[in-house]
Amino acid sequence: FSIAGGLPAFARWVRSWREAEAGSDGDDALDSLSGEEAARLKVFKQRHRKARRQWVLPDNFPSSQVRDAYLNPHVDRDETPFEWARPDLQGLRQFCAEKFGWPTQKSDEMLLPVMKAVEERTSQSRLPNYFSFEHRFAKFASSRLVDAIGKTKTPAARARARARADKGTKVKGK
Repeated sequence: FSIAGGLPAFARWVRSWREAEAGSDGDDALDSLSGEEAARLKVFKQRHRKARRQWVLPDNFPSSQVRDAYLNPHVDRDETPFEWARPDLQGLRQFCAEKFGWPTQKSDEMLLPVMKAVEERTSQSRLPNYFSFEHRFAKFASSRLVDAIGKTKTPAARARARARADKGTKVKGK
């Protein structure tokens, strides 16, 4: 479904499921599409024909305000380089009071746990920290695979991986 003409057609299709049971499937949008687009739309409609019964669209869908915001987004053109800094707790409290009407106690209830987490974590973790191989569950039967994986590890990690491979609990690699 395209933004301009397709969203109203999508809304008609979503709302027409009762008529679809009576024989009309709301495929008026297929007429104006190329072969590949029409095929993709047909597959989408086929896969979602029952699920659409659960979808609720507002009466004003598609909203002209949402459509205009999507097509003409207002973006910050500031060229100043981004810098990580500690969040401004007082500024956040003031923002919460002005925008949400929260008293300081409510703001602190929400913000202080976040501030505590920020204080505990002084630097951003790197991806390898989340995917270290020592913490994986698989053990490989192939010592060549263990050696290949071990080239990216520390010597101690390589020794542990090789020791696990030499034990009887092995899982064949793919």
